[in-house]
Amino acid sequence: MTEAEVDALVRGAGLRLIIDLRGAAEGEIHGRGLLSRHVHAYLNLPIMIGSEGSSGPLPKMDSPDLASHYIGYLEASAPRFAMAVRVLADSAHLPALFHAPPARIATGTMAAVLLDAIGVRHEDIIEDYAMTAAAMHPGDRAIPAVQAIPRSEQGRLPHAFDFRAGTMRRLLAYLQEHHGGAAQWLRSAGSRRPRSRH
Repeated sequence: MTEAEVDALVRGAGLRLIIDLRGAAEGEIHGRGLLSRHVHAYLNLPIMIGSEGSSGPLPKMDSPDLASHYIGYLEASAPRFAMAVRVLADSAHLPALFHAPPARIATGTMAAVLLDAIGVRHEDIIEDYAMTAAAMHPGDRAIPAVQAIPRSEQGRLPHAFDFRAGTMRRLLAYLQEHHGGAAQWLRSAGSRRPRSRH
């Protein structure tokens, strides 16, 4: 982020908390950026498919279908999603920001869960998600976090930037059909223990 962007978030929006969805190792390698100098309330909640040691910037899944990746994140990191929502439900922590590298799917999953849980219409969530593609900067594919993707997984990179309405529609349908919606899923997820990070 630029100094101007940081200023807009800190002084303009009054940002209080940062939730980092990256694995701890990623955070150590790439750092926390300029925001860390101004926002000291920080929570690291790695959202991933497998164990931290076995997962690269993209989940190790054979299918390029993003909806399957999103569902994988939900099921593997359910307690961490619940913890993040619990923290964000406390107005003392707001405004807050959650983030992960651009090639990550964790932010899209977190946003969908939050919006569905508070009752936002599915079509509005889907429309908002589809707008992400237009907001992506071509340079995002060249930043270190994206460049760090192993060669064996680089073929999947285009899919990580493919924000189709159908992907979000499938994720929301999964939450509704299998769990009765995000709110019900979060209640169940909050009772599960986080997977070991070792």
